[in-house]
Amino acid sequence: MSFKYDDCILPNTKNDEEQKIFLPPNVKEALAEFRHDFGWVFESPLIPDAKRQTAKLKAKLGNWFTMHYTRNAMVSAMAEQGVDAIYMSGTLGYNDPNTITKYLTMSHMQRSKIASNMIQG
Repeated sequence: MSFKYDDCILPNTKNDEEQKIFLPPNVKEALAEFRHDFGWVFESPLIPDAKRQTAKLKAKLGNWFTMHYTRNAMVSAMAEQGVDAIYMSGTLGYNDPNTITKYLTMSHMQRSKIASNMIQG
């Protein structure tokens, strides 16, 4: 991965499309700090995958927790900040903004409060 520009190209996504995403300066700096000689950012001979860490989290939190669940948390936090669906969808790598609805877990109360504040503003 090159850190020359403020973007990151994801060549192999689940919909088989190459995606180019914005790389904020603070994320760019963190990735560059951990970059490995072979191009992997978080490669570790001690952690070949996240299964063991995920199992520890499941033991503490319950079997409902998955790494994929973190997408729900991210999208819900973005929604609480008033981020438009089109941008949340892009963050998750989707072309259709309606796809994010399966990840959005923000309460109806919170959504209606944000909508009301936006209308008043």
